Amino acid sequence: SDDLADTVDYGGLTGLVAGIADGESFDLLERFAGRIAEATLGIDGVDAVTVVVRKLRPPVPEDLATSGVRIHRTS
Repeated sequence: SDDLADTVDYGGLTGLVAGIADGESFDLLERFAGRIAEATLGIDGVDAVTVVVRKLRPPVPEDLATSGVRIHRTS
């Protein structure tokens, strides 16, 4: 649809993700992405979500610009 009422409040979603990042501790990108997906699925009207999280310059022996995870969840 092209109706604004059919969209997610992206400002609210940004605040939700920032709250998770600032208020919780994660050792793994997978868990962080999972928490974002879990919280996003709690929003009315959201029945599926794909979350991509990237880490810049990860601490690995290889010279990588980024590493990351992508997860997809449905309600």
